[in-house]
Amino acid sequence: MGYRAIRSDNGFVVLLSKIFFRLLSVFESKMPSGGFDFGLFNYQVWQSLVSKDFDTIFLQLEALRVSRKTYYLPTERKNDNFDKSSWTIGSKVRYASRIVKYIFKL
Repeated sequence: MGYRAIRSDNGFVVLLSKIFFRLLSVFESKMPSGGFDFGLFNYQVWQSLVSKDFDTIFLQLEALRVSRKTYYLPTERKNDNFDKSSWTIGSKVRYASRIVKYIFKL
């Protein structure tokens, strides 16, 4: 997993992210404290993930749950001035609400 060791953003955004991923780590001990942006999976993990309904799972937690061994690669998350897909606070809240639904289904 490519986890976020360094971030270029700051302030309230980082605080919310830290709280969110700290809460996730309560439910999955393999979750890095800053979350992760990408991962490489073997065929068994890939098969397990693609067989799931993506509307009912939380992909980051599910990927960690189905992997037997997890290796971590530190990355630096930099602001991308060309990326116009920045998340609004509303989209972040909706994303976080999916984790609540996912956890209470387990």
